[in-house]
Amino acid sequence: MEFFRRFLGTWEDYHVTFQEFVDVGDNVVVSVRDGGRGKQSGAKVQREWAQLWTVRDGRVLAFRAFRDRASALAEAGVEGRRPS
Repeated sequence: MEFFRRFLGTWEDYHVTFQEFVDVGDNVVVSVRDGGRGKQSGAKVQREWAQLWTVRDGRVLAFRAFRDRASALAEAGVEGRRPS
């Protein structure tokens, strides 16, 4: 919680959109777009990246961040898979 409080505190505005969810067994690859405007600098930032969620009994236990969707899919052992 402390990480998120500090992270969100650096933005004047911040948005995150989960664009795609790919079921890969006990994991889910999530394509993410986020961005905003820095509170102190006023700089606008937007990026696209991916997460690999570990899911058990309908709950996200952990997630790891990746530079892109292909890297997350490769880590999950399913390269190049299209959304279901």
